[in-house]
Amino acid sequence: MPIPSKTVDFLEDINAKYATLECEIEQKLAKIYEDEQKFEKTYSTKRVTFEDTSSRICTDLEAAKRRNTGLIKQLEISKARLRSRATYSPLEQVLKKAINIYINYSDLPPSTIRKKFGPTFV
Repeated sequence: MPIPSKTVDFLEDINAKYATLECEIEQKLAKIYEDEQKFEKTYSTKRVTFEDTSSRICTDLEAAKRRNTGLIKQLEISKARLRSRATYSPLEQVLKKAINIYINYSDLPPSTIRKKFGPTFV
């Protein structure tokens, strides 16, 4: 008994549909495989680089400690300078004004001692 042509056409359509799906899946798998290869190459080079730098890090540890100690000292000095310059004392201005009045309007001889450095803080 022969198979009707409509049934054969229906089966051919199903086979064609699954053949295209299979082809798409194979293409996706090929792309995934290529991506895995790229990842493995990248990872293996990074791992080698990391292993190479680990020995260099151990030798440079003492130099890094010395450098960091120097940086900390410089930062502390800068912080102290900024702190002393940022502090404002209204007493300093009052004292300067009193000294100027004393020098300009006094019959007493002015003092020859002059302050040669920054403000005095209380």
